[in-house]
Amino acid sequence: AAAAAGGEAAGGGAAPPSSFVGLLDIFGMETFERNGYEQLLINFANEKLQALFVSEAVELVRAEFVSEGIRVELIDSPDNSAVLELFEGAKRRGGYPRPGLLSILNEETASPKPPDDARLVEALHRRFAEHPAYRKPAAAEPATSFTVRHFSAQVTYTAAGGGGAGGGDVARSFLKKNKDELHAKLPALMAASRWPFVRDLFLARAADSRRGEVARQFAASMKELTETLAATDQHFIRCIKPNDRRTPFDFDEALVRSQLQSCGVLAAACVAQAGFPYRRTFLSMLDDFRDLLTLEEQRLAWGGSAAERKAMVRKLLTQAGFADEDYQLGRTMVFGSAGLEAQFAERARELRERREADERARQREAEAMSAEQKARLAEMEREREEAHAAMLAAAEAATVDAEKRRLEAEAEARATGRGRLRRAGRGRARR
Repeated sequence: AAAAAGGEAAGGGAAPPSSFVGLLDIFGMETFERNGYEQLLINFANEKLQALFVSEAVELVRAEFVSEGIRVELIDSPDNSAVLELFEGAKRRGGYPRPGLLSILNEETASPKPPDDARLVEALHRRFAEHPAYRKPAAAEPATSFTVRHFSAQVTYTAAGGGGAGGGDVARSFLKKNKDELHAKLPALMAASRWPFVRDLFLARAADSRRGEVARQFAASMKELTETLAATDQHFIRCIKPNDRRTPFDFDEALVRSQLQSCGVLAAACVAQAGFPYRRTFLSMLDDFRDLLTLEEQRLAWGGSAAERKAMVRKLLTQAGFADEDYQLGRTMVFGSAGLEAQFAERARELRERREADERARQREAEAMSAEQKARLAEMEREREEAHAAMLAAAEAATVDAEKRRLEAEAEARATGRGRLRRAGRGRARR
């Protein structure tokens, strides 16, 4: 389902608006006890969208690596290209493309021969017997079945219609369902409707005089959808149904696991684990392990530059015994190999225990000192204090003596001055 905003809604095959918000509801892979034509197309659609999802998830990881200055070639992600090649075929270098499963289905549907699903399955067996994503039926499986190894699980499809000595179930026939049996004049009639919704549904079909196969039209529709999605800014929400009983706080493990597989969540987790799955900011790591830093290092960690914080993180990892290949330091984050967080926490715990053991040993040594050692230390302390007091007393006596000499000098200077004045007065009186 899609909704558009910011422009006129496109209709009649017109180009989509340049600005729009689209909502795509995907049910996920379908795997039943018996899987038919509908499941084949639904699961093909999920393979296409899963490839787009993994590509987007890898691109997000790649963008984070680039922004942090981490080598992007370290990313390794799940790949379902073999399954898509099985469905869509592959291009030969310098030659015609090799047909895929859908092409063979369309060719058998367009054949002038009577529809025979057994003939279709035999053609698939001949073409894909050695393909890594394809498996022929086992002895206990129906003869007109085949298995596809999808990204989430193996799914066995049964084509049971038409032809052959066994007749088959026409209602389940792949060839019957793949034939577009819509009357040729019906699209033109519906395209002339006065209701815009009905008219828009059939305009493109009425303009196309060809009566192709359903799988061909479906593949073209999926190509158009994935091209539109690839041109957008994508966001993904995965919804998990906890149980079929509609009860709260009740998780059916098998049901949840099945959905995690069919929705591609497990594959997304593999993408998240690519390269360096452990990612943490420098500040967060330094905050959790600040007791392993000195006071000066803590000051640099919170008040220093990014380069100083990076150096502190590197020092912590080196003290914990990690090699350079176990991690990489970006501009603001540390990227580590799988299990680095648990390993670092364990080694940090060992460092703390060693420090605590050393401190306890020092305390025991202090407590084990003899009374004579303590008395000697006390005597040394007393002698130090007495020497310090004597030094202070000597300094004070020197100060007092200097002050006394200064006062005596001043008094003598004043007396000398008064004598000179008296002699000068007597001389003037005689004259």
